[in-house]
Amino acid sequence: MSEQKFTASPAIPGLTLTDWIAIQALAARIGSGKETPDEATNEAAVSWAYKLADAIIKKKAEREAAGTRVRTEDFYPPEE
Repeated sequence: MSEQKFTASPAIPGLTLTDWIAIQALAARIGSGKETPDEATNEAAVSWAYKLADAIIKKKAEREAAGTRVRTEDFYPPEE
């Protein structure tokens, strides 16, 4: 599956959805102050973040294929 570019920020050209999810996962992990022995190195932490991102992307594709994707418009009240 070829990955589409994700334009979260024009300041980061070429950022993919996987990159963005991995960055967010790493930021949350660092912010939590928790670390497992496997994540004691930067390389291990980044590897963990990208594995998580890949799993999220895979699950997203499965949900879309099954027609069970969460629709964000259901989370917000209709605008008047």
